[in-house]
Amino acid sequence: MSSAAVDDYLKTIYNHTEWQTERITPSQLASELGLAPSSVTEMVRKLAAAGLVTHRPYGPIFDHLHHQIGSTHVAHHID
Repeated sequence: MSSAAVDDYLKTIYNHTEWQTERITPSQLASELGLAPSSVTEMVRKLAAAGLVTHRPYGPIFDHLHHQIGSTHVAHHID
């Protein structure tokens, strides 16, 4: 898994859920990243296998380490 790709996914998930309680779906994530839904599904599976997100098929993506991982990745790219 490319570190840059992981960063992009986690930042997008974090940014989507930072100010709202609604979780992002793979379709929304694909749209925001400008990628094919099948590519996003595959990466979400990899992120879930790595323990970075939780996702059930046809459901939203839960970033259970939301503030710990997301804010670290976002802050890293802002600095």
